[in-house]
Amino acid sequence: MKTLKTLQFLIPFLFTGTILAGSLTGNIKFDSKKVKKLANKKAKQQICGKGKSPIPYESVRVDEKGNFQNVIVWLKTNKKVEAPKDPVILDQLGCRYTPHVFSLVKGQELRIKNSDKEMHNVNSQSKINPFNAGQPAGTPDLVKAWTKTEEPFKIKCDVHGWMSAYGIVLDHPYVSISDSKGNYKIENIPPGEYEVIAWQEKFGDKGKISNKVTISDKDTKLDITFKK
Repeated sequence: MKTLKTLQFLIPFLFTGTILAGSLTGNIKFDSKKVKKLANKKAKQQICGKGKSPIPYESVRVDEKGNFQNVIVWLKTNKKVEAPKDPVILDQLGCRYTPHVFSLVKGQELRIKNSDKEMHNVNSQSKINPFNAGQPAGTPDLVKAWTKTEEPFKIKCDVHGWMSAYGIVLDHPYVSISDSKGNYKIENIPPGEYEVIAWQEKFGDKGKISNKVTISDKDTKLDITFKK
């Protein structure tokens, strides 16, 4: 049976010389009675950012329809790629980490900026690459890279307790982070069977969701719902 499936995916290559790739798309929802309340919740600002626009509650970014933002969706696969030359930028701006959630390919640089006029510190809770560095206003960027893959980990600012970000480090680019409408898309996936993982910071490792999908040379849809 496995041989037959392999031949089915190789047929396009045999006739065209090119292995076709597919995509995985879907919508992520948060099913909770507290959705409307959470959609309008703001962070508890204590020092930084007074007089500025309120900072949203980033641990659960959801709209009134339950569309769930900042969920990491990735494939489990043995495929590996070289690290991109362009770094991922993590900025501290308006007393927030932007973006709140990011992904890296193993070996790719993470460049951490402080665009505020405030003192911040960057406390990485990574098991592979932990660090805790002060970053006063106007100081050079911090540049870090991971030599091993790592599932989602937290970065926080000890000076401003509401500031946090989450990252993931993979061998491959088959990862997406859901947008403000709860939508995600992973492209250029080689056809085959995969395990799909969805992870959100409030649910953590115990609450992550796993699904099996078969990717063809077309778009495959997978909607995901977190319940609480």
